Amino acid sequence: EAVALLTLAPNLCKDKLMQAAGRLRKLGQRQKLVLIGGNDVFSKLRDVLNTPKASHFTPENILTWVMKNTVEMNVLGLSNWADQGYFYASTYLKSPSLCISDEILELVDFYGKSFNKCAVSDIVKNSRHFHLKRTGGKAKLHTEMKSIVTAIKDRVARYGDDFSVVASGCDEECERELEMEMEREEEQEIGIPSMDPVLE
Repeated sequence: EAVALLTLAPNLCKDKLMQAAGRLRKLGQRQKLVLIGGNDVFSKLRDVLNTPKASHFTPENILTWVMKNTVEMNVLGLSNWADQGYFYASTYLKSPSLCISDEILELVDFYGKSFNKCAVSDIVKNSRHFHLKRTGGKAKLHTEMKSIVTAIKDRVARYGDDFSVVASGCDEECERELEMEMEREEEQEIGIPSMDPVLE
């Protein structure tokens, strides 16, 4: 009859939730799970469910929010996955010099470009064009890699065609830092009103 306490993180996804909940091997068979979270979590839950005044949420509400987070994280990773795939396919069995990326040292190159909302399909299309152009074009692809390039294109069309993300010219690490900074800026601090002690 164990009862476990599971803390919800602001961007919790399905894999981590299921891994944590799965620690209870007999969940649903006299074992229970209590889900808790901070104000930041419940603020996001209210936004997703469009219930600005809600103070109580059902497990179904939380699972809906978790699945939305999971979809968003998969979409964010899709363009990076495609970029790495195109890089590999376009340099396969070619000169090692093509596998070397220019090192970015200047802060303006890291953070200077503005953020814009772009379709995932457009980001991936630009990535494919960039990698193929710098390595001789599609005609110079190794025979084994042509099917991989097509598979990447099809996968992105299947899973990312209807989605847009906020992107810039930054690399992945800088984008993560800036996303965290933007989240901190969006957070609202609610001051606790001063209270006078009650004399007994």
